[in-house]
Amino acid sequence: MNISNWGTVLLFGVFTVFCYGVVIGVLPRMRGPGARKYAVQAVGMFLAALLTLLTVGAYLNLQNRWYPTLESIFADPHASASTSTYGFFPGNPSNAPTIELSSEQKDAYTNPALRAAFEERRASGGNGPLQLYIPDSAGRSIRTLVWLPASYLDSPERVYPVVLAFPGYPGMPDVYENFVPALDRAVANGTVGETILVVPDVFYAGVDTECVDGDPNTSPTPHTESFLTDSLIPFMKRNLRVPTTADGWATWGYSAGGYCALMLPVRHPDLVGAGVSFAGYFKPRYEPGQQWRSEDDSEYDLARILREKRPAVRLWYFTAADDTTVTAELADATRGISQPSMLSVVTIPAGGHRFDVWHPNDWRALAWLGKYQWFKPDGMR
Repeated sequence: MNISNWGTVLLFGVFTVFCYGVVIGVLPRMRGPGARKYAVQAVGMFLAALLTLLTVGAYLNLQNRWYPTLESIFADPHASASTSTYGFFPGNPSNAPTIELSSEQKDAYTNPALRAAFEERRASGGNGPLQLYIPDSAGRSIRTLVWLPASYLDSPERVYPVVLAFPGYPGMPDVYENFVPALDRAVANGTVGETILVVPDVFYAGVDTECVDGDPNTSPTPHTESFLTDSLIPFMKRNLRVPTTADGWATWGYSAGGYCALMLPVRHPDLVGAGVSFAGYFKPRYEPGQQWRSEDDSEYDLARILREKRPAVRLWYFTAADDTTVTAELADATRGISQPSMLSVVTIPAGGHRFDVWHPNDWRALAWLGKYQWFKPDGMR
């Protein structure tokens, strides 16, 4: 039964108005004092408040499609999943390229670009991510969190793969505190190799950038894609011990962040070789008043790029079968994919569009990622 519609909102709204009418217009006129009168009034007020919350919840659910059906409310996020694979990726390179490491890369503590972040972390207890501020082309300093592997500081000659991750809108990089334990468990049980996690604030100041470069005729306009490709990734390659080739880089994201995680490898397969998306979109979806490119712009239509340009990338996609926010775009994206592009779609029966369905399935994506190149437990070093 579909519950994410105006009919549900109006139904709860009518009951709410009726209940308030009874509480305000009928119950105070009940004859006679006594506990029964006040008990009935208390129950009426409780029901009115409950119906108000349900009406607001139904409206928010209509806007966000968290629970498209009744089944999604009670869905098991650990349910068995089906996997469909489209296209084909030829395989992994057999040898790691030689990477010349600088003294700044080998000794992170003395690296001028990282020193302040290490001092800040030490002052706050010595744990957690490094907090960096990386300038973009407009002079903004974009806050970026970097979680280093446990062995990073003790292994100055070792190179580590990178997961470049994005929160959903309007999330902040800090939401990945919830993901780090899953990554640590996957490393500990040999599912995936030690990995650097990099999370930039692509939705800075509440701006829904959609990770795109906006129309230059729109002011102000974000240049988030250029920040990622021209500032962030080069910064990491200069200052951390990371691969210089695309097969050592992967993206990760949820919802709007899942669009970013698809966009970067699809549009820049020379920089990022793999992407993990939990119910991400295949076209930008701008918030009202934040339309950075025209509606008919096809530059960021990822389904079109996959069909026409066939980038050499591996993509992993997770969704619930009842998540209507992505159904049409996903179906469009799977049509016409061919070598060397590959898209693996993992689907559970129900669950809607929400984090408490996605996070329990992080392990599936980590297991997939751990099969490839640098991300293997015994991968390229």
